[in-house]
Amino acid sequence: MKQLVTVGVERWAKKKVTRRERFLAVMEQVVPWERLTQAAEPHWPREREGVRPRPSVDLPCMLRLYFLQRWYALADDALEDALHDSGALRRFVDIDFDTQSVPCASTMLEFRRLLESQSLLRTLLGEIDNYLSRQGLLMKPGSMAEAAIVATDSTPLRRCG
Repeated sequence: MKQLVTVGVERWAKKKVTRRERFLAVMEQVVPWERLTQAAEPHWPREREGVRPRPSVDLPCMLRLYFLQRWYALADDALEDALHDSGALRRFVDIDFDTQSVPCASTMLEFRRLLESQSLLRTLLGEIDNYLSRQGLLMKPGSMAEAAIVATDSTPLRRCG
């Protein structure tokens, strides 16, 4: 019979850093997360008349979820499944199974619609493109296995990890 291993022990025993983990580590460093959060903050729903907005997921987490979808070309359902499957993705968006659940696909759909209705997509994507360009980097979206950051011109890409 197979023995169940807790996530923490499993991660501790892991020897290899995956391409996905390296990619997400780079994105953690090169994306101006604080500026993106500040740009979206005025449009983020607040508690109104005693009604908490659904979901109770914070804005930085939702932004990271949105960009995971873009970088890996994932539908809402596929991202929800990927978060259940991948510790690297959960760590990137700061979801701890001990205290939180993965946001459902409809929550991600509502957030994307909020970004679209407030015309925030162009602003957020422009922030990232401008920032990466100043770093000499270019975003190359792909599938779950292929998303990558590539150096533009002759700018060397610094490796993480």
